[in-house]
Amino acid sequence: MTDLVRVGRAFDGGYVLPARAVLRCTHLIGMGISDDWSFEEDVLSQNPLVQLVGLDGTVSAGRFGVGALSKLTLALKSLLQGRISQFERALLEAKWSAITAIKFLRFFARGNREFIQKMVRAEASPDGITWKEALARLHSVGNSTKSILVKMDIEGGEYAILPELLKESDEVSLLIVEFHDCGARWTDFQAIIAEICRCFTVVHVHGNNYIPLIPSTNVPEVLEISFLRSSLLTKSDELATQPVKYPLTELDQPNDPARPDYSLAF
Repeated sequence: MTDLVRVGRAFDGGYVLPARAVLRCTHLIGMGISDDWSFEEDVLSQNPLVQLVGLDGTVSAGRFGVGALSKLTLALKSLLQGRISQFERALLEAKWSAITAIKFLRFFARGNREFIQKMVRAEASPDGITWKEALARLHSVGNSTKSILVKMDIEGGEYAILPELLKESDEVSLLIVEFHDCGARWTDFQAIIAEICRCFTVVHVHGNNYIPLIPSTNVPEVLEISFLRSSLLTKSDELATQPVKYPLTELDQPNDPARPDYSLAF
């Protein structure tokens, strides 16, 4: 693969993928936003016409705002009690939460961006949204021709969601998945990888070094894998010598900068 680039912030939150996928995509579905939307922001900076749908039931501008008020209250109590170090720490956390709330509002306020405060579920529920429902929402906006980039970091929910996604994935050009609990779910992991690779090709793998290796192996418990739709591979991709060792110099970065990145060989 000759056009791999890093998209998103340094260290945790960035992913390596083919540049062509960013340039040709019309829609981006970000499953799992938390307090870091640097990946989505970077995609939109490179391709401003992309329609974004962000999905996460655990965050909102309001929740960040409530967090800021809670930390500010703690800071004032600590100051009155003379606990200066706790006051300073709580004040910094209050400031961070307030700034994050403002940044969140500003980012998702634009016309081609939508945030849905729901968890991604395999089945319909009041507090959740299924892949089919997300796809329908996405079909209601933007171009009629879809080239969808999917980023999925949903803390283990990927094993339930991916089978449903793959049933209706004809418009998906790139799939980035953070696989969790690979050791405990190794059979599930192998099965879903085989299913994905019927239509997609693995173009990059990275181990999350915040989480230990699977015991007695050199395999990380959490793997970040980028899959490109196989029909988008070119002859030069097929002829190029594929790297057999990760991390890739100048592209990969450890999630935890205080520890060395995991070495992977294929």
